[in-house]
Amino acid sequence: MNGYVDFHSRVLPKLDVENMDEELDRCVDILKILHKAKIKTVVATPYFNSVDSNVPKFLAEREEAFAKLNEKIKGMSLPRIIPGAEVLFTTSLLDIDTTKLCVGNTNYIMLSLPYQEYSDMVIETLQKLIISKNLCPIIAHIEKYYPEFYTMEQLEKISQLGVIMQLSCDAMINRTTRKAALELLSKNVVQIIGSNDITKQNVHRTALETAMDVLNKDVSSYAAIDVLQKDLREIHIADFKAGANEAISPSPQYADAIRIMRYHLPLGKYKQIKNNAGMIISNANIKDIMC
Repeated sequence: MNGYVDFHSRVLPKLDVENMDEELDRCVDILKILHKAKIKTVVATPYFNSVDSNVPKFLAEREEAFAKLNEKIKGMSLPRIIPGAEVLFTTSLLDIDTTKLCVGNTNYIMLSLPYQEYSDMVIETLQKLIISKNLCPIIAHIEKYYPEFYTMEQLEKISQLGVIMQLSCDAMINRTTRKAALELLSKNVVQIIGSNDITKQNVHRTALETAMDVLNKDVSSYAAIDVLQKDLREIHIADFKAGANEAISPSPQYADAIRIMRYHLPLGKYKQIKNNAGMIISNANIKDIMC
């Protein structure tokens, strides 16, 4: 598939906002940022909790959000949007029709785990979803569980079931989480990446992002970036004060995450992760993705 695939994106408009025009403009801004980052396809993943909602209600709201956004972007050159969901992981998923919660027309379903320590219930429920419902689970934003709630060994045990794991771009961009993110990548636990919160309203681009743009190089220039970072941060603060009344654009992170991944991973592994998202939305065999 040509271009990148952003597998986890908050690109659909929220329906409970006071000003829908502003909300749609926000969504269009996100799509423009993704387009600039050479992303051709976006999987929209609104949140679904079977405790607070039900599948028919969720699908109706998602369809309405899609309709509003499609009307807004008609004629624009923006990434293709595929319907999906971020589904809260509970045992009740075994009792509902999850078909329409999957990514597009595939049997891949994105799940978010509860923020609690590992238990055998997780393994058992995942096994049942795989065997009895013929689903291919994808664990969303795996960096939120490691190492606070799950050890590497526990994540590897889950991965061995044939469960795909998604890492958020921000985990690689953020210096405080990058080490753990790269460890997850190097241990072959992660198969795909996604933006999740690719935009942060009212925040300037970081010094690292600015340095990358100035140098226009891959992250092999990290030594130079480190030297520049302090000065750039000071420039950024001055720029922020000078332009406090100007609109502040959200910051793209996907392309920077790709650069970091390319620099730190073996070429074969980098290419595999880069291509995996496209294979998933094509409903490729799980064995071809986990190899």
